[in-house]
Amino acid sequence: MANNLFTGPSIQTEYRRLDNNGRSKRSSRKVLNVFETLRSAVYRNSPKDFIKFYDLNLDDLLYTLINGDPVAIEEDGRKMALTLFRKASVELPGSPFILKKNDINPKAIKNVEDFSLLPITSKENYLKKHPLDQLTWGGNMENLHLISVSSGSTGEPFYWPRGLGLEFETSLEYELVLRYFFEADKKTTLFVIGYAMGMYVAGVFTLNSLMSMVKKHYPLTIVSPGADKEAILKIIKSLGPNYDQVIVAAYSPVLKDLIDKGVEEKVNWKNFNLKFISGGEGFSEEFRNYIYRKVGTKNYLKSSMNTYGSADAAILGHETPLTILIRKIAGENRALRKALFKDDRIPSLHQYYPFFKYFEEINGGIVFSTYGGIPLVRYSIGDAGGVIPFQKMMLSLKDLKIDIKKEMSQYKCENLIMKLPFVYLFGRTDNTKIFYGANIYPEHIKNCLEQDEVINLVTGKYFMDILSDKNLNQSLYLAVELVSKLKPNSQIKRRVSSLIHNNLLKINEEYKYLSQTIEGRIHPTVELFNYGDSKYFSPGIKPRYVKKG
Repeated sequence: MANNLFTGPSIQTEYRRLDNNGRSKRSSRKVLNVFETLRSAVYRNSPKDFIKFYDLNLDDLLYTLINGDPVAIEEDGRKMALTLFRKASVELPGSPFILKKNDINPKAIKNVEDFSLLPITSKENYLKKHPLDQLTWGGNMENLHLISVSSGSTGEPFYWPRGLGLEFETSLEYELVLRYFFEADKKTTLFVIGYAMGMYVAGVFTLNSLMSMVKKHYPLTIVSPGADKEAILKIIKSLGPNYDQVIVAAYSPVLKDLIDKGVEEKVNWKNFNLKFISGGEGFSEEFRNYIYRKVGTKNYLKSSMNTYGSADAAILGHETPLTILIRKIAGENRALRKALFKDDRIPSLHQYYPFFKYFEEINGGIVFSTYGGIPLVRYSIGDAGGVIPFQKMMLSLKDLKIDIKKEMSQYKCENLIMKLPFVYLFGRTDNTKIFYGANIYPEHIKNCLEQDEVINLVTGKYFMDILSDKNLNQSLYLAVELVSKLKPNSQIKRRVSSLIHNNLLKINEEYKYLSQTIEGRIHPTVELFNYGDSKYFSPGIKPRYVKKG
């Protein structure tokens, strides 16, 4: 086992210490106090608390998450949300705007039922109404040491400041994942960061989190080439043989391009113990199977992990062996899909840490509350999905006669069930599509079709989707309606396609970045349709700009 600062017994040792009644000899109160110690270390921004963070016994935390009471864990999240609101109502200069506008007395918010009546906040109705400093604790930005950038549907950047608190939170989550999933405390690991670096959130957050682990003496080596497939491939071929395992973190389409390119170049991926972390968008289990077949993966549940995150709040949740297996079973069991997700679609499925993020399901959408550089209370980023408590998930599986522990045992993961709640995600409620990790906004496409070069050729109605070919390569597909007097032809098609591509380069920073890292396939595929075509543009039907799901 690698030498690190954690002194507690291993999880496997703890299993052997269970008495005949299945109760741990360790004090449950002591273990539950881990959560408060954790928050103290992460959010108070004092040197004393930072020392607590580095001294935190990760085995205590893991033991609690695996053996603790799921109801108590989720209750801790509700307490966190109430405390967050009370602090925010006093310490945030911008919060009176929301409170006064909605005639809310903070002292009247005494329990989670009261909390659930608070207004939903968003970038539009709250964040953009104030200068940045009024959105931070005490109106003070001097403790916020790093700023990331995201671009919204207007194309205007939004600046997300963060302090060491959010850095430590994300570092802890990465450490749990790498130790819990990938045994990075025992195996020498080459970690290749394939996310964009610079002002974007994923790459820098990942690098900082891994550096925190390095300071705890994990046998970890980091290299950060960004989303450069050629560079990543050279790194793995050159350095990979020196390590027990290679972990690549990147958006899923970039991972696929990397693997396919390696196959073309006769790389024997089976010579590397290759594992993956992805983010930015969900993917199907068919996609996971495709990647695993190419690289020779043996353990389906412990070789990849998809994260649910955002510039707003870093990591919101992530896959675990349990969520991967449940999703796999749901793909083959329609009754389970309907019971869990109230839909025939298969969403991304994650577990989350209630002591960091408090999720609520509101009318088919997700809102969350969390501390951070900009504290967020009942905040919506426009994601469609829902929340499932741990016990409800277990009961749903039992009702359908699914013995999940037995199923997990087939992959030797039966002792790796974290008793955390679940959040599932279908996509954006605002019709945004995610293409190679870049947000393609309906407003941007609409803007493109209103340019002088094409405004007399098209009606402005379109249908957008992300398609995959038989090799699971993505393409941005756009069906565009012509004005009544025109018929589709190759000249108009080239003009519309080029205009959309060139305009997106100007107004969408994420798309522009893709153009620098992904060749050819970023160019949109445009299909022209006659005016009123019944497939997408029947007269009298409200325009449907994107495919749902």
